Amino acid sequence: MEKGIQDGQAPVGPPGGPPGPPGGWLFTRMSRKQEILFNIMVAMLQLIPQSTLTTVMPVSKDIGQSFSVSNVSVLPWVVAAYALSFGTFILIGGRLGDIFGHKTMVVIGYGWLSFWSIVAGLSHYAGYEVFFVARGFQGIGASLLVPNGLALLGRTYPPGSKQKIFAFTLFGMCAPIGAYPGMIFGALFTRYAGWWWSFYTLAMVCCFLAIAATFILVSPPPTPKQMLPVRERLREMDWLGAVTGVGGLVCVQVSLVSAPASGWSTQYIFMLLILGILLIAFFIVTELKIAEQPLVPFRMLKADVGFVLGAVACGWATFGIWTWFLWKFLLTIKLDAPLEAALQVFPIVPVAFIASVLTAWMMKKCQPCWTLFWALVAFAFGPLLLAIDSGINTTTYWSWTFASLVVMPFGMDMSFPAATLIMSNYFPPQQQGVAGSLISTTVYYSISLGIGLASTVEVHVNDHGRKRLAGVRGAWYMGVGLAGLGVLICVAFIVRSILHPAPSISTGPPGPPAHITPGSKEQMTPPEPSPERKPSRPATQTSLATTVVPDSPEPQSPKLSDPGPFRSFNFEMDFMPPSSTPTLIPPRRQSLQNNHATTPRSPQAPQTRKSRKSDATYHSKQIRKVDADISHSPSESLLHLQASSPRMPISSPPTMSLPTELDPVYRSRGSFESEEEVVGRPAQRHGYGHNYGLSSELRDVDGFGYEVKPVAPRGIMGDKF
Repeated sequence: MEKGIQDGQAPVGPPGGPPGPPGGWLFTRMSRKQEILFNIMVAMLQLIPQSTLTTVMPVSKDIGQSFSVSNVSVLPWVVAAYALSFGTFILIGGRLGDIFGHKTMVVIGYGWLSFWSIVAGLSHYAGYEVFFVARGFQGIGASLLVPNGLALLGRTYPPGSKQKIFAFTLFGMCAPIGAYPGMIFGALFTRYAGWWWSFYTLAMVCCFLAIAATFILVSPPPTPKQMLPVRERLREMDWLGAVTGVGGLVCVQVSLVSAPASGWSTQYIFMLLILGILLIAFFIVTELKIAEQPLVPFRMLKADVGFVLGAVACGWATFGIWTWFLWKFLLTIKLDAPLEAALQVFPIVPVAFIASVLTAWMMKKCQPCWTLFWALVAFAFGPLLLAIDSGINTTTYWSWTFASLVVMPFGMDMSFPAATLIMSNYFPPQQQGVAGSLISTTVYYSISLGIGLASTVEVHVNDHGRKRLAGVRGAWYMGVGLAGLGVLICVAFIVRSILHPAPSISTGPPGPPAHITPGSKEQMTPPEPSPERKPSRPATQTSLATTVVPDSPEPQSPKLSDPGPFRSFNFEMDFMPPSSTPTLIPPRRQSLQNNHATTPRSPQAPQTRKSRKSDATYHSKQIRKVDADISHSPSESLLHLQASSPRMPISSPPTMSLPTELDPVYRSRGSFESEEEVVGRPAQRHGYGHNYGLSSELRDVDGFGYEVKPVAPRGIMGDKF
């Protein structure tokens, strides 16, 4: 007899998990090799955008000379144009991933980035205006990569698992590591070929990764909304919010970055700033009052989310200031060659590996808010070590410059995974793209914003270019101030976390609390069925997690059905006797005698008889006949089954029916999704197990068939990295 159905008792499922729909268990469908390749491909979604950002930093002086730029104050646009479009369009990129699929947007993003990289390389035949425009469109392609990579991680691993911590740590490690290949290749191509060849090479790499992503990336099965026609899916996009939000951010950023070159006395600078502020205000009103599917769910943004975004903004604005003015110091004040300067920056690579290991250890031992706090401390010390020495241009490299290069990677490696982990746990599975978009928007928009603000400080301090070192040091002090503000925000966040601790995250599958068992008094009673509508399923099972019973108390995935670590129930169901009124389908047979009592037996019939092959043949024929007659409507299917002629049930072990609806307890515990969002509207439920266990296309709510045997199932907490 199956485990958990002894003595007529109800089966006991795995420990209850957090409220909400099942999600984050896709990695149980991968083998070890598939999971490694998947994490490498997702890590490339962080590495490539970072390399594209930094590839122009060591060659900005050469780019200006090749274009014969007379006003060097416009050179920050070689970085700011990319970071601006990257940071603003990430909101749209994450939303498009939620609508059309994250894997699809990744492939499109690689193709877009490849095309505009070729345009950027060819721009040396035109002018720097074309180059700046191409850099801006490169950022749009990158904005499709990062948020959808974060969403894939959020949908693949369950909250609180060490696999998720490791995946996000690897993703964050690619920020400093990915920045260095762009620098070194940009310097190498500038010395031996030409700076435009770095963009041609980037285009070829993106084409290769687009092809690889098509075969390697594993995306969740499409939701009912993603299976709608393209026109209906486009209606899910908040176009008014996209126009006002992106337009406002662009206007504010253009005014701040252009002010050092054009001067604040220029009229269009103030006009753009005012217009941007008005558009941002209208964007907030649109998201709160008008949009049905808001681009940014402000109503879900709690105070903790505001603390995280504020701290991340301050830290990465400091990173943009530190990076841009460090290269300006090495190239224009110390007059180092691009390749020599790139070699001096190499310490960030080994330090990034050490910082990643430390980050993974810290996030397992303490709350992510503490990791974010130490990241902001590192962000503050990075530019401070460079700014405190007034004669740094004559000081040896191994003193302040080397110390700053050792400290700064800790800020980058700790802040990104800590912030993304916090945000991923605050958002439901169907909005993981939005969570990734908010973090990435804050990161890259802050980089561009910090460069613009620090450039204004530099212009007012360097005395019209006569005190270049003083201007650079003033910009670094600006970064120290921003990082100090981020430290204060983190302190407030930690105090709030201590005074109002968040509930602990369970790594078990979604379901009811572990102390609530089927049939208990604490279980919610379902509403009475009415003849006009489909009757609700009795709450005999409190969660989809009770469809399988683990042999060990370790939390496991509700989708695993391997006979080794799990024992599956037999998802069969007897036919209903004819009735004049709709009746509820029994969830399972309590005992063989109870079910047999409802069907009249012949007095001459023996109490028990040996099962023959003809019985199994008859049974399979009846199932195929009913499957052929079942319509797409669950209500019509129910009436058809109830009108079928009764037959004698065959001898079989006790069985349990497949859950066909979200149970009342599951829906009442703060579920993020409604029943229609998980399994679709009634017209879309065919093939998802809504024909009362008789369809041959049984699927769980994640879209996987129950008959599919998983590849190398592994426990959540028992596996090693």
